[in-house]
Amino acid sequence: MIAEFILIVSNVTAFGTHETIEGSFSTCDEAATFYESFYRGKDNFNGYRCIREDLIHKGVFNDK
Repeated sequence: MIAEFILIVSNVTAFGTHETIEGSFSTCDEAATFYESFYRGKDNFNGYRCIREDLIHKGVFNDK
């Protein structure tokens, strides 16, 4: 089984920090490249996490 990795991007607003799932990638390097291409340098985005998809389903990350 090949693990899929989920990109979670942090968005900071006046109402606090909100994390959203932005996509599924074959590797964390691919996810990082996506973040660098579309989010780096934008004022309200302050980072990302890359988590194995199977861990999300076990409750490690809950997108609320």
